[in-house]
Amino acid sequence: DTLENDALEPFLQRGVELELLSPELLKFDLAQLQAAIKPERSNQFTYLGLQTLYDRYFIHSNDVRFELPQLFFMRVSMGLAVQEDNREARAIEFYNLLSSFDYMASTPTLFNAGTLRPQLSSCYLTTVPDDLHGI
Repeated sequence: DTLENDALEPFLQRGVELELLSPELLKFDLAQLQAAIKPERSNQFTYLGLQTLYDRYFIHSNDVRFELPQLFFMRVSMGLAVQEDNREARAIEFYNLLSSFDYMASTPTLFNAGTLRPQLSSCYLTTVPDDLHGI
């Protein structure tokens, strides 16, 4: 057993109580989402990767982090799926992509999905040749 086995609902409730997470997240079928969490995927992290999540991304209050890696991925996934028709299925789909490192969302999405300020947009930079044909 790991800390993440039954932690989704208490984590979300605490986040909502502290006005850090959207109450809309509590309307999901939390038992279905909890069953989809794969705690063993946290073993994929390097030390630096996990430290970066802890330092910059995990939900916290008064410098106390109470989000764990797989809860983080599920919270982001729920935030992305909140407006979907079959939101539990979409959240699980997003979760599987994120938690397996097959896809990683941009920083604004990781910071804000599922929060009271779900600003998810980001900029993407590219290069183009410096001539009329390239423009």
